[in-house]
Amino acid sequence: MKTPWFKSLALILTVATLAAACQPESSKRQGDGTANPEGSLTDENWSDPQVDSENLTDDAESTLAIDTLDAALVKLNEALKLNPANARADVWVSFIKLELELKGILARVRPFIESMPNGEYEYQKMLDSQSSDQDLLRRFYLDGPNDIRTADDFQEWVDRIDLRLTELRETLARHKGEEIRLLVPNNAFATFQQGASRKKNDCSGKEWGPIKYQPSDCSQSASEFRLNRTDMEAVSTLLSSYQAAIAVMNAYRLSQDVINKIRTEAYYADGTAFGILVRDGAQLRTKQNIKVVGDNFRDFALAARYIIEHQKEACPKGRESVSNRKGYLFGYGICIGTVLSGTNSLERTNAMINQVLNRLPITIQTNGASLPLEVDVNRFLQTPIPNLHDFDPLSQSACGTYQPNLTPLKAYVVKGDLEKALEQAGVMCGERQYRKRFGL
Repeated sequence: MKTPWFKSLALILTVATLAAACQPESSKRQGDGTANPEGSLTDENWSDPQVDSENLTDDAESTLAIDTLDAALVKLNEALKLNPANARADVWVSFIKLELELKGILARVRPFIESMPNGEYEYQKMLDSQSSDQDLLRRFYLDGPNDIRTADDFQEWVDRIDLRLTELRETLARHKGEEIRLLVPNNAFATFQQGASRKKNDCSGKEWGPIKYQPSDCSQSASEFRLNRTDMEAVSTLLSSYQAAIAVMNAYRLSQDVINKIRTEAYYADGTAFGILVRDGAQLRTKQNIKVVGDNFRDFALAARYIIEHQKEACPKGRESVSNRKGYLFGYGICIGTVLSGTNSLERTNAMINQVLNRLPITIQTNGASLPLEVDVNRFLQTPIPNLHDFDPLSQSACGTYQPNLTPLKAYVVKGDLEKALEQAGVMCGERQYRKRFGL
């Protein structure tokens, strides 16, 4: 499924952002303790834990906003104590805990960003990129101490984000057999929408990669979305992909010196970030969690297979439409014809799903390469390269930049010529040449 995974978390965080929503206060059980004419008892001291749990969830959801997350979390945790099976409260708790990890992040990373070359300018540019019509969200991101000062600090924060993503994925897995209703403010989507204006009250149709979504009622301040297994599986594919990327990127320790070199050499000269990591030797972190990437791949494959096999639910009209799955999170539908493209792409996707689920070597057809590679991904995940310095010595490439020694990678190639495949794909060139070659 071709999706811009670097934006894959956007919709999930959007749901967790939550502006205030109008929701009627739930009625409370009251009585005078006497029998009514029909003979039923209403005791003011009697209460149903399940009803009380739903009332607390309603109360938390109806007042939820970016500046009330802590108070809402207290109510939702209390709701779960009364009824641990309350799926709506369980999902909200996971969303909110993830969002709270982002609280104050713009303030927290300030010393880290400003310590880099041209850091003060870059930090100000990052602040300026925040939409002016999202003042609450901007204040939320700035509400924190200046405590992330080093690359180690930053990578530890990424570890916590990864933990929250795991909790969210596990929460959705617990409730896949249920249908959940969430009340989500329409204007929250304006923060992350693609290809449209960022007007405060804009709630027109949005695109999230190949998947479209739309608020159910633009005349209201909030929309009620339903999530069933199809929606949860779609979210699972995104979370799994995002976590796999985090695990790989955060596996090796990045020193401040290396980061500074990457910013000065890789972006303003013909060097590459990977080449700098090789020269300086990035070591595998003690806390790295790269082995779980296999589980992420497996969860992704299971979710993708479910969506492919249940197109009548995921795409009942056979094509994208605003009324395809009206009222659900992915209301336009998750249509394989849109998500996948190219000859035999569905066949190749199913083949890769089977390879992942059976932990077999994965066949990779790189862009521009005539012959595929079979790569034992599981071998790499179980025994990752301990130090990127192992890719030394660097040698001159055909396009005038440096390429790494490929010997460490060859240990993971089951079938195929790694060097020829990479040369045909053009990935051995520096970033400038690579972008020019592929028109990026």
